[in-house]
Amino acid sequence: MAVVFAAMAFESELSRLFLKWKEIECLTTGAELDREECERQLRDFKTIGRKIEEVSQFLVNSGIDDFVRSKTHLRDQISKGFKSIRVGTLAADIQRHLFWPRNEVLHWGDAKNSYEDAARCFSIANLGLIILREMDSDRRAMLDRTT
Repeated sequence: MAVVFAAMAFESELSRLFLKWKEIECLTTGAELDREECERQLRDFKTIGRKIEEVSQFLVNSGIDDFVRSKTHLRDQISKGFKSIRVGTLAADIQRHLFWPRNEVLHWGDAKNSYEDAARCFSIANLGLIILREMDSDRRAMLDRTT
């Protein structure tokens, strides 16, 4: 279950930040937030890799790889702590090494993951959450500069 919960935590935060910043955009323009439209947009991304890229673009006007490249501490954390995750293919690597194992559990009933598998998925999800937190912080800073 650690594999499933790790992936769920990352994807939930990705969706939460998308909705949060869509709502803030509506507040600044006086428009009404259409939650169903936001959910449709998230579903239309189809794959988690594309969802990561599109939400990153929405949050910080760049893909996840460019964002991480601009943050030395994130780049260093990935290069020193992750063998299967690389800057340049982050969205695809997160999809492959976090969401494919989750899919094996949820869709195929393959729950034979080891402690190491669970720990790796937890670490990847945690890294993703750290990146999303920084994106959110940068987006707040951009908003502060414009107000």
